[in-house]
Amino acid sequence: MQRRKLLALTGGSVSLALAGCTDALGGDDESEDEPEEEVDGSNEKRDPESDQSADQSDDSDEQSDETEELEVQIIAGYPDPDDDTEPLMEEVLTNDSFESDAHIQKTGRDTGPSVSVSLTEAAAEDFAETMIDTSFTREGRGNCDFDPETDEPDPNQHCLYTVLDGEIVHGAAMGDLAEIIDPDESGDYSEWVADGAEFTINTATFEDAERLAASLHGEESA
Repeated sequence: MQRRKLLALTGGSVSLALAGCTDALGGDDESEDEPEEEVDGSNEKRDPESDQSADQSDDSDEQSDETEELEVQIIAGYPDPDDDTEPLMEEVLTNDSFESDAHIQKTGRDTGPSVSVSLTEAAAEDFAETMIDTSFTREGRGNCDFDPETDEPDPNQHCLYTVLDGEIVHGAAMGDLAEIIDPDESGDYSEWVADGAEFTINTATFEDAERLAASLHGEESA
C-alpha cells in the first residue's frame, strides 16, 4: 500500500501599488514650485504599531497552520466471521485515551522508534476488554505481518494499526502486552490498569515519534 503523503501549500499575497496622476493646474510661480501631492497613499503617515500588529497576526496565522495537533488513532484490525475478504477495523484508542506522560523510546534492533504512554483508566479498561473479546490476547497473539509501504490490512490477521492524521504508519501484533493484559487467558486485566496501563505506539520515523509525543503532551509541534 503506497503511503499517503500530505503536501502543505502556503500561498503568498502580492500587493500592487498604483500611482495616481494629477493634472497640472495653471497658477502663479509659487504654486508651480510646490511639490505635487501623491494620490496613491504611498506618502501617507502609517501607524507603526498597526503595521507591527498586522505582521504579528500574519506570523501567528502561519504558525497556527504549521502546529496543528496531530490526530492519533489505534485501529484494531481482526477477522470478520461473516466476511473473509475484509477485516473488521475498529478504533480502540484516540488522543483522548492517553495521559500526558508520553516519552520517546529509541529505535530497537527489530522495531522502529516508538512512544511509550499511559492510558486513562477508562480507556485502559475498554481497550483490555476489546482485546480479549476479539481474541487479540489469545489465538490472535503474534498474528500480524504488516508493512505500511506495501500491504493492505489482512482479513486473516490480528493487527493493531497506528494511524497518524489518517495514514497507517505501523501495524503489529500485541506482543508481550497480550500476556500482561490477559495473564494465562484469565481475563483479569486489573493489575495492568492499576500499574498505570502503559502502552507503546510504534511509528515509522523519529520525526513521527517526536510529533506524536508532543501531541500526546498536549503541545503543538511543527
